[in-house]
Amino acid sequence: MELDQAVVDTARRDLGLRAGLNLRLDVGDARMLVRKKTARSYDYFILGDAFASRSVPWHLTSREFLTTVRSLLRPGGAYVLNLIDSGDR
Repeated sequence: MELDQAVVDTARRDLGLRAGLNLRLDVGDARMLVRKKTARSYDYFILGDAFASRSVPWHLTSREFLTTVRSLLRPGGAYVLNLIDSGDR
């Protein structure tokens, strides 16, 4: 799931990204797209890597979004979220 069609186009053109049996490419806001997915349809992991300036967009950190993400994973699956931090925290 990618918000920006240009990112998908660049990945296809410059990096050889191709959708297939094990990879679907959906363009749009993840909060809306996850609602359309089938429960337990992701085997291993879902990777969150979305940023608005220096933080993850608020709507991708809500309890409702994370509950939906959890419902998409099969037992043993994990949601892996990329975070930005600065300083000595």
